[in-house]
Amino acid sequence: MLNNKLKQMIYNVQPRDSHSVDLPGFNQCQWVYGGPEQADWFHCGHKCTTKHTGLKSVYCAEHHALCYKTKRKSKVSA
Repeated sequence: MLNNKLKQMIYNVQPRDSHSVDLPGFNQCQWVYGGPEQADWFHCGHKCTTKHTGLKSVYCAEHHALCYKTKRKSKVSA
């Protein structure tokens, strides 16, 4: 059984929008749309986000959040 997050990554069928591109350029999200049921595939193309480290991500904010988890700071007891 697949969890919801994994299903979003695999079955990501979506129609093209004004940002969709076949090959992403500089600062364009590289997330690929096109699940097993979709004949063609394309990239998201939205503007890339900046990671918490200050470096650029290869994904927009929405897709970066799907791919990565941030580390939580542990509480230190006093």
